[in-house]
Amino acid sequence: MKKTIRKIYLCFIITILFTTGIALGNDTNLENKEYTEIYKQWLELSDEQKENVIEPSKYNFYSKDTKEEIQLANQKMNLKSLVKMAKSSTYATSPKFSLKTLIDNNLEIKDQKSTNFCWAFASISSLETNLALKNYNDNKDDKIYDYSERHMVYSMTQSFKDGQVNTNGWKQKAKDGGTTTMSMAYLTNGSGAINEEDMKFVDNQEEIDINDIKNKQVQTTVKDIRNFNSIYITKNDGAIDANKNKIKDSEIENLKEQIKEHISTSGSVKASIYMPNFDKNVHINLKSGAIYNLIDSYEDIKKEMTKKDGVYVNHAVSIIGWDDNYSKDNFSTKPTNNGAWIIRNSYGKAIEISMEQLRKNNPGLEDEEIVNTFSASMNCNCTLSEDGQILNVSVGDNGIFYISYEDAYIYSDLLGIENAEDKKDYDNLYQYDNLGGGEVGYIKGNDVKDIFLANVFTRTKTDTEYLTSIGFQSLVEGTYEVYINPDGTDKSLSNLQKAELTTGEEISLTAGYHTINFKKAYKLKENNFVVAIKMKHKDGGISYFTYEAKEENPDIVLSKAKESFVVREEQAQKDSQWLDIGDSSSSSYLGNLCIKGITVNQYSGSIANEEEKEDSKTDNNNSNYDKAKAELQEIKLEGNNQGSSVNIKIKVTGIEVKNSSEKYQHYFYLSSNSKENNIQEDKWIPAGKFEKQDDGTYALTLEVTEESQLADIKEDGSVYVYIKEVATLNGKSTTVISNGIELKLYSSEIETKKEEDTTTITSNKTKNDTTVANKVLPNTGYIPVIIFLIISFAIVGMFVYIRYKNIDK
Repeated sequence: MKKTIRKIYLCFIITILFTTGIALGNDTNLENKEYTEIYKQWLELSDEQKENVIEPSKYNFYSKDTKEEIQLANQKMNLKSLVKMAKSSTYATSPKFSLKTLIDNNLEIKDQKSTNFCWAFASISSLETNLALKNYNDNKDDKIYDYSERHMVYSMTQSFKDGQVNTNGWKQKAKDGGTTTMSMAYLTNGSGAINEEDMKFVDNQEEIDINDIKNKQVQTTVKDIRNFNSIYITKNDGAIDANKNKIKDSEIENLKEQIKEHISTSGSVKASIYMPNFDKNVHINLKSGAIYNLIDSYEDIKKEMTKKDGVYVNHAVSIIGWDDNYSKDNFSTKPTNNGAWIIRNSYGKAIEISMEQLRKNNPGLEDEEIVNTFSASMNCNCTLSEDGQILNVSVGDNGIFYISYEDAYIYSDLLGIENAEDKKDYDNLYQYDNLGGGEVGYIKGNDVKDIFLANVFTRTKTDTEYLTSIGFQSLVEGTYEVYINPDGTDKSLSNLQKAELTTGEEISLTAGYHTINFKKAYKLKENNFVVAIKMKHKDGGISYFTYEAKEENPDIVLSKAKESFVVREEQAQKDSQWLDIGDSSSSSYLGNLCIKGITVNQYSGSIANEEEKEDSKTDNNNSNYDKAKAELQEIKLEGNNQGSSVNIKIKVTGIEVKNSSEKYQHYFYLSSNSKENNIQEDKWIPAGKFEKQDDGTYALTLEVTEESQLADIKEDGSVYVYIKEVATLNGKSTTVISNGIELKLYSSEIETKKEEDTTTITSNKTKNDTTVANKVLPNTGYIPVIIFLIISFAIVGMFVYIRYKNIDK
């Protein structure tokens, strides 16, 4: 009898292990994603060769069609982002658009002179135009932004005068140029941007004193940066990625649409191109400023990289608009079709060419003959400097260039800033990825589904602070959940609290850097806290994660043990199962994860790890808004690339009226703050009809008629409606201001309609299917799931019993 019981008990234990997938040990294998073939080719170049080309993208990743992006997950939408979406739909279909028509004062042509700072000029342009365009849309006073490119360059380099070393810089010098990863790192690690006047541009890229970059006042907060797909265009191989994989024509059109949408709503896009030599007119028409680089094949791209004067990416510029009808006849070498991107360059309004070099190229000619010959051969306007040493060549439209839609490299390395503030809006930034995330890893295995990433932070202060958001960089798009342990280092799931985000329980993000906001902040009082991210597995996909690698600064090991961790979901229950990828002595060593903790010292909103106290109620003649709900009815945007007008209709329902008054006056205010205390009188907007509904409650109609009325709404969080009601009875008036009523709107409820110059977004609410299991198992109702488990348990149990019934014999 005892033997039989022992057999049954053993069979039960083994069955449990089979059916629940509990790991008996951590056999997780970590791998790095393989570099692209073009990047491998770049690695083989000498240091001298690398000085003449821009580092290509290491990896190939693909984003979804722009029209599908909003459907990555059924997440909450922000009212301001919907207006932005309506604008993009209006502008992107226009055949011509330029930011100069909207924010010309912030598009002054700058001049990098003889430096290799083009990457910084193009990156800072994205920031400046993003902020200027936001002011334009909010109808704020015109403000000219001018941030220091020089500070960006030196803050991200390691080498300084007298052997001084910047431990938060890459192993290179200022003259070596920079990359997209370096741009993103600088703008998100708390180093900048700073005002131009605090570190002015100098036409010099030699080593400087390290103190010149320290103790500067940071002026901005960059919250969201977008990486676009990397594509090359060739004559014979067509559109390809960096591994020669074919790219469909529809994907090129989708990418062009994404770029147009970004420019019209978020500002300029940083792009890497081949800038032709000005003493040759094969690839550039100096008079029109039109550039078109034609490369025959994928193999030719790799070959051009190795040549001394090869036609390969060597310059960064800003795309500020487009012209679908820009004539192909404007190019020296004609592309197949019309159409070009409008480019803000950083070479000044005229190009300076050394007469010494021209004299060497034209021996025996007088200077006047050289100027005339050059002007005629290059089809450009030229003037000689007073000292006769510089030939000033006017290019394009006072520094504005045009690049063909069909250029070989225009889509090879694109970056855009989606959301930024012209102030530092946090107090403390916890991070381990100061250099940015340049490497990608993954957990190897066909059975790997969702994975968790975590950073354990040690607080730098003893006073209480509040974790309001996190920063996260990923080189892939995906859907994520966030978990927090505000009181220690334990990462086991039982000690992690799932954070409620402003977008709901999860968030879908494009490739790049993003700020993820919490609906309720976490109060931090202990020495340590944990920020964990769950990467939700896509069918047929791999959960790639981004990290800062030692290779980015090989002389300085920045990562330490007990900082960054990775684990499969099924092993996340135990803290000991998480792999320490920041421990350089460990076999799982990679580097630090790109997860940041963003905190403030003072916070008046709701706290996630504390019980909320209910507000005290007072009795008067006013309505009760405790059960009120706010719903979007319609967003209508009319206009074209010269400007637009917006009209938004919102309905607040569920208002309870106990004692009817003789007269009601209603006003409303829209905010991103869930607990507004002192709303300025001039911020209140008159409301519309106040009508009784069939169920006895009342509804209030709200209408936004100017975009400036959305000025106090952020682009990346919840929106709250505040109602001020003045009720009059028997000549006596009483006033009540409601608590914030959240305007809830989900991506699955959005319908967009475009007619000529009008874009309309409406809400089409549908009921969720409550019979669907939302766990790891297939999408079936709960009852079928239970039946599935019982049958599986029985089958496995029978198999185990048959296998082990003779265990004592």
